[in-house]
This record gives sequence, structure tokens and C-alpha cells, in this order.
Amino acid sequence: MQQSYGVQHQSLTSIGVGIHSNDTETYKEIHHPLMVTKNNIALCFSKMGKYEKALEVYYSVEKIQTEIFGVDIPSTNNSLLCDISLCIDTQNQIGSCLYEMGKYDKAIEIYCSVEKVQSEVLGNNHASTLATKNNIGNCLYGMEKYTEALEVYYSVDKAKSTTLPINHPSTLITKNNLGSCLYKMGIYNKALEVYRCLDKMQSKTLGINNPSTMATKNNCGLCLSKLGKYEEALKIYYFLDKTQTECFGVNHPLTVNTKNNIGCNLYLLGKYNEALEVYNSIEKIQSRILEVDDQSAMSVKNNIGCCLYGVGKYNEALEIYHAVDKVQTEFFAKKLFKKNHEVVLIDD
Repeated sequence: MQQSYGVQHQSLTSIGVGIHSNDTETYKEIHHPLMVTKNNIALCFSKMGKYEKALEVYYSVEKIQTEIFGVDIPSTNNSLLCDISLCIDTQNQIGSCLYEMGKYDKAIEIYCSVEKVQSEVLGNNHASTLATKNNIGNCLYGMEKYTEALEVYYSVDKAKSTTLPINHPSTLITKNNLGSCLYKMGIYNKALEVYRCLDKMQSKTLGINNPSTMATKNNCGLCLSKLGKYEEALKIYYFLDKTQTECFGVNHPLTVNTKNNIGCNLYLLGKYNEALEVYNSIEKIQSRILEVDDQSAMSVKNNIGCCLYGVGKYNEALEIYHAVDKVQTEFFAKKLFKKNHEVVLIDD
């Protein structure tokens, strides 16, 4: 299901570690500009999606920081907070890269160690601590441990409700994540409650044309559809279709996705002819912008076949299914051939 917010890797306030001696001060003075530059290089790699390269740089920064400040984190000392602000931030960025690479188990180890320090020094309700807790929840979500993720998100939401305004962007992120967990767990009624609450807040603060608001409305529709409330879901999708067409254009992936959801709900209502019209319009759009063997295009063609079958036009449905089968067979044969003929380098 589409989420309106991704992982929010907010900048973390860091904690001082190690003992300051004159030698340490000199070493730090020499290496601080180097660490800043390396950090900037890693940030660029990360923004470019080159997470492995970013990680290499961050690990080199971490090594320098360990040499300067040591490994263990001592008791709180406010005079050290500014000195080592890069330490925890580096750990946070390492966790971010690992998360983006899908290495959730390694990322969560990093975030848990960061969260422990932040809770001790900054407090459980500090914005940086809550941001890290949210990232822990995101890792659990990525690992499909939705019950554990839900517990984390609930604790973050509770803390934020006492420290931040109800419409604060950070609060909205957490509520979205709550809804996503509930949806994944099949608790559609509760997920719908969360998304409706979120939609109300986003509409007021962001506007109905904001992509995040649209994504939340889409999630409301998904929940209604799962609950068998297809007519209610359609009302949302028709509204979204109109808004997205005006904002993004008819060929935009979000608009096409909404049209697909309209077709799906019409089909589930048994309105096969209306669904067929929608799917034919989608196929027309996709034929101009997608390759013939694109899996999304194949899915729409398959849905057209289902609609034709539903209205008793079995010969036409059969033609569609044969066409889809031919393209898919060729596509997967090419994919298998490519996989079986990859060059493998063997070290001595």
C-alpha cells in the first residue's frame, strides 16, 4: 500500500564521548575539517542513491571519530555536546543507508544504540529521540514485524501528542505509519479511523491538492475496499481522479493508479461494462508511455480480459488472455536467459 511518508531520517542531536586531553584536542582540530568534507561527500552519494559508496565514506568518518573520542559513551557532560555532534549523526546516517539498502536488521542495531544514548542524555520525549524511535519502527515495518512496529509508533505518537501540535508534520508522519501498520495487519477499521483523522488534518494544513493528502485519501479508499464498501471507496477515487488529472495530468502514474482502483471497485461491484471502459482508457494511456511487456500494462490487459469474461464475451476474453500469456512467456524467458548467462568472475 502506498504510504504518504517515507522514512524520516531527521538530523540528530549528538552526545559527547571520550576524555579530552591536549593531544585529543589537537587531533580533533586537525581532523574536524576532514570529517566534515567526508560527511558532505557521503551525503551526495546518499542523495544520488549510491548507498554503498556513502557507507564506505561514513565508515571512514566513524573510524576517525572513534580514534578521537573513543568507543564508549560516558556520563553527560554539556561541554562535550557540540564537540561530538558528528558522532551520533554519523551513526544515524549509517543507519539511514542500511535502511535504504533493505538491511533492516543492521540498521535497527544502529538506531537502537543511538536511541539509548539520546534517551539518557536528551530524554525520552526529545524530538531527536522520537525521530530515532520512529526510524526503529520503520525498520521493524520493513522486516514485516508489524505488531512490534505498531507498539513503537504508538509510543512515539503518545509522546508527540504531549510535546507537539496535533498538525505538526512529525505528528502526521507517525499517524500515517500507525495506519500503515494496522492496514498490513488486516485491521482495516482501525486503519481507516487513523487515515480519516490524518486526512482531516492534512486537508486543513496542507490542502486537498497536496500529494501527501492525496496519498492518505487513497489509503482511505484502500481500507474501504478491503471492508467491502466499494461505493464509498469509489467516491474517494472519483474525487482523487479529478484532482490528480487537474494537478498532474491524465498520464501521471498517480492518476493512472487511481483509475485502476476505480476499475477494480467497479469490477467488484459487478459493473463489468463500466470497469471495462476504465481499463480500456488506462490501456490507451499506457500504450503511449510503457513498453509492451511492462508488467503494469500486462496487469491492465488481464483485467480487461476479466471484465470481458464477466460480461460473457469469452472469445474476446480468450484473445486477451492468449496475448498476455504470449508476452509474459517471452518476457520471463528473456529474463531467465539473462540470469543464466551472467558473467561470473572467479578469484584466484
